[in-house]
Amino acid sequence: MSAALPDDAQLAARLKAGDRDAFVVIYQRYWEKLYAFAYARLQSKEAAEDIVQDIFIRLWSHRAERNIENLNAYLSASLKYEVLDHFRSQSVHRKHDRNLAESLGRSIDHTQDILGFDELYRELQKGLEHLPEKCRLVFEMSRNQGLPTKEISRQLDITPKTVEFHISKALKILRLKLKDFLYLAALLLLS
Repeated sequence: MSAALPDDAQLAARLKAGDRDAFVVIYQRYWEKLYAFAYARLQSKEAAEDIVQDIFIRLWSHRAERNIENLNAYLSASLKYEVLDHFRSQSVHRKHDRNLAESLGRSIDHTQDILGFDELYRELQKGLEHLPEKCRLVFEMSRNQGLPTKEISRQLDITPKTVEFHISKALKILRLKLKDFLYLAALLLLS
């Protein structure tokens, strides 16, 4: 006849005293039950196994500090808190991943904006090269140097109407040269 298996109270007392055999019996008695509960909640074999293993590691590591009156209740509560911690941790990771993805998205958008602006600027420079010399000079003084019409008129010794004519002519030519970039330019200016 085999010896009767110890009850949970006896096992808890023996565990507290450092009895490895008692720990093995507890492990064999509860591992499958805890795993099934964890798996039902997590739907992940690896996560369920990790959580159950952590519970048993902590049970053994802190055996002398714990006064466990009801082993089943203690292990069930431990599992419940581990599962909740797992979900909290996953939530934090998802939030971090979303923030990272948003940040990377903004960086990519910003990089694309810069590349688009650089391309637009190169095309603008090419367009300026196609302008007649006087027209280009007036346009650059107006747009690049920010000089008012009267100042350009005075410096180049031409009438303000002639300055306005050259700016208007430059804009028409550049609009034709940059028609493919007008949408991009509008986006850049509206951002």
